[in-house]
Amino acid sequence: MIVDRRSFVTLLTAAASSLLYGCKSSGAAGKLGIPGLFPGRVVSVHHSGSHTGGEFQLEPIRSMMRRGMVDLTGAPDWIAAWRLFFERGDVVGIKVNPVGSPDVISCAEVLREIIAGLNEAGVTNKDVVVYDRYRRQFLRAGFQNWLPDGVRQDWAVEDYDGIQLGMEGYDPEHYMEMALTQPGQDARDTHVRRSYVAQFLTRRVNKLFADAALGGQHGSQPFYVIGTRSAATANDVRARRPQL
Repeated sequence: MIVDRRSFVTLLTAAASSLLYGCKSSGAAGKLGIPGLFPGRVVSVHHSGSHTGGEFQLEPIRSMMRRGMVDLTGAPDWIAAWRLFFERGDVVGIKVNPVGSPDVISCAEVLREIIAGLNEAGVTNKDVVVYDRYRRQFLRAGFQNWLPDGVRQDWAVEDYDGIQLGMEGYDPEHYMEMALTQPGQDARDTHVRRSYVAQFLTRRVNKLFADAALGGQHGSQPFYVIGTRSAATANDVRARRPQL
């Protein structure tokens, strides 16, 4: 794309603005705020039986996750490990991923073990909210069928759209501003430069868990992340990724 001098100056101005006023939100205070209890620490566990016959296997996955939580935290057991991060009164969001449905999505066995760990930490099912940005994709992937009784489900909008600037389900008070827009948009417009956070994250939960997509037909190992802010909790991911 060719950018003329006027457009270039406009983009520079927007960039300067984003550096000065880049974020209208603040991180959590206390021991679980950034950088967290174990900054930069990653653990990996493996079980050869976690994926056999083209299916994920519950018991090996459960064993891996419990061992991984202990390895990460150094806690005496897996329940104590969960209690380092969660407690009664927390409202915990679990971000699932339906994008590659039906073959590359979150894993039911991982999701249920996450919920079991939360329960052991004192978080009741009514205080667990499973989320994806798009309602139709959530239901098409069948996530509603995976949930134990009492666990809630939530989304920001009905379905994907190519512009991603709508505010339904998003919080105008919480955003990240960056000097990035889609081609043809006016970079001087603050709205198109802002990535607004879903109300799910700012108003309905106080902790977030990501259950990543897995390639079941390719034998992927289960994978999950504690406390990440997924791109799919914001309204304009398309503008933040190179369009190749």
